[in-house]
Amino acid sequence: MNAPYLCDTCTMPTATTEDYYQQQHERCRKGLMSYARSARDEDIHQVRVAIKRIKAVMTILHDSCGLDLEGHFGCYRYIFREAGRLRDAALMRDRISAESRDRTAATHHRRMAATLSRRFRDAVPAYLKDIDHQVEDVVAEIRCSRLDMPAYCHHLHKKLKKRWRKVNRSGHYHTLRKHLKHFIYACEMLPEADRKALLSAKDTRHLEKLQDLIGQWHDDIHMDAHVYSGISDAHHLHTALRHRADKLHKRIIKAGDKIWG
Repeated sequence: MNAPYLCDTCTMPTATTEDYYQQQHERCRKGLMSYARSARDEDIHQVRVAIKRIKAVMTILHDSCGLDLEGHFGCYRYIFREAGRLRDAALMRDRISAESRDRTAATHHRRMAATLSRRFRDAVPAYLKDIDHQVEDVVAEIRCSRLDMPAYCHHLHKKLKKRWRKVNRSGHYHTLRKHLKHFIYACEMLPEADRKALLSAKDTRHLEKLQDLIGQWHDDIHMDAHVYSGISDAHHLHTALRHRADKLHKRIIKAGDKIWG
């Protein structure tokens, strides 16, 4: 528990945080139901974004009052991972379809993505039941928690510069992206005046741009590692992915230095 953020006189902005959690939970539910009907890639994206925001809420509760993060977030995490498999398969399918001349490989990846999609859609009713089971307990935790949210967000903000300097030495940009997202989502739960005092709209745009660049870079690195040698023009794909990743890496350094340099 991070005791410095517990406050005897301040309370977590209950209505804002509770509404935020409920909104993201409903966004997750709608995305799952929509995907079960139409299998749109955008619905999987919406589900994953909602779960990332839900994790931010539960991480804050874990830090403030020792919420059992695994117990309450575990079902969301499982869906997130399965949705991630779908997303990765769709990205690989689309990249190979667009950039490879190997039609056999393109067909293989289309079929693989379709199989994962069917399995995910079949599991949606169970996913909905599992996450709905958590809502009452999570809302109760939000209502009884006490946290100085501005201080919590200020601490996260302060640590980002140190994390950036460390990441620039280690190259672990994806870890930095997770911290950036947690900070951005935590700030979304602040009252408007506190949020504006901590981050201007320009600052938010810069942080969003950086995390987006890191996301694109990570996608290329991840796909480069999973393009199998059986593809007839695998070398061409590896070369293209590495070239894009190198260009994104330079943009990441430039964007991060612009914020913390």
